[in-house]
Amino acid sequence: MARGKSKRGVVIVVAVVIVIIAGMLLYGGLINQPHLQAPTTNQVDSATGNSYNQTSTSHSTSTGSHGISGTGASSADSATYSSASGSTIDIYEFEFSNTTAAKSDYNTYISFNVAGFFSSSTNLTYKGFTYTSINLLVDSVAISFSGKFLVFVLCTGLSVHTTSAVLNVTIDSMTSFSI
Repeated sequence: MARGKSKRGVVIVVAVVIVIIAGMLLYGGLINQPHLQAPTTNQVDSATGNSYNQTSTSHSTSTGSHGISGTGASSADSATYSSASGSTIDIYEFEFSNTTAAKSDYNTYISFNVAGFFSSSTNLTYKGFTYTSINLLVDSVAISFSGKFLVFVLCTGLSVHTTSAVLNVTIDSMTSFSI
C-alpha cells in the first residue's frame, strides 16, 4: 500500500511541475512579449563599456522625434542616458495599433536617411526585429521594427557598432521574460 501512494505522489509532483513549466512558457511566449521597456543603466553600461546615468524618461502617447513620425502610435516610451565623457543616448520606443504603421515608419526613415552616409548596415535582424544602423559623423542611429513596435536609438559620441549594441539591449529589455 505504501508503495502505491509513493508512486501516486511522484506522478502528482511531476504533473504539477509540467503545468508550472507550461504556464511559464505560455506567459513568456505569448502574453509578455514584446512590450515597451527601456534598458537599465546596467544594460547600457554593458553595451557601451562606459558608465551612464539615466537622465530622463517619458511614458506617453506623444509621438515624433528625430525624423520618426510615430503617427498613429498608441503608446510611446523614451529614455535619455548620459555619461561623464559627454556621450548621450536617446531611446524612443513606439507601439502602434497595427503592424503596417511600424514598418511604414521604418521604411520611410531608411529611404530618406541611409543614402549618402558613411556607413550603414541595413535590414539586419535581432530577436525578430529588423534593424538598420547608420553612422552620421558625430551621431549614430539604429532603427528597428517588429510587428507593432518601432525602436529608434540616437547616440552622440558613440560608434555605430556601439549604437547597435545599445539597440540590442533595448530589444532584450522589450522581450524580457518577467513575472
